[in-house]
Amino acid sequence: MATNRDFSPADTIPETPDTDAPLTLPPVTKAQWVALLNAQGVTGFNHWRQQVGFEGLDLSGVDFDHMDLTGINLSNANLAGASFNHTYLAEARFVMARMQAVSAQEADFHLASLEEADLSHADLSGAQCQGASFEDAKLDHVQAPVASFQDANLANVSATYGMFRDADFTHAVLTRATFANSVMHWAIMDDAQTEGATLGVLVDDEAVVDETLDDTND
Repeated sequence: MATNRDFSPADTIPETPDTDAPLTLPPVTKAQWVALLNAQGVTGFNHWRQQVGFEGLDLSGVDFDHMDLTGINLSNANLAGASFNHTYLAEARFVMARMQAVSAQEADFHLASLEEADLSHADLSGAQCQGASFEDAKLDHVQAPVASFQDANLANVSATYGMFRDADFTHAVLTRATFANSVMHWAIMDDAQTEGATLGVLVDDEAVVDETLDDTND
């Protein structure tokens, strides 16, 4: 269940005579959006996002751990510092979302859309991102050891100074991506498209080896 430390009874969603009926007033505060998601799930949440528009949603710091948020639309939302550990986010939309310092350990982003999202300093340790799109996203200083990016689109991403040890990039699109100064020891790059990509390995906190690749396969 999503939680927020700022929640108070005064921020609850106005009740309707039929608890299963759609809300008659839109959620406004962070706590109201959290209450809506808990009460009506992703379907009700996405409905109200369409009604009120996709700007100005602040869910920063909210705890979404262990939830099933399949197909949720969090595009353009402020999710900085939010927690998605072990959360199911298949086909979720995070386009242009502000996701700085989110914790998403072992989260499932299968086929999720994260184009132009800012995940700087995020923790994606063990995350499952197969088929997800990160095109033009910011992944600088990300922690993603043992994460899977199989078949993912990471074209034009900025992923400098990150930790991608043992990450799996099999069949991933990494064209023009920048992983300069990132730890990529034992990363799996089988059949990855790396044309124009810069792959960096930080060795013993001192020596940096950066390589720009011009072919289509590592």
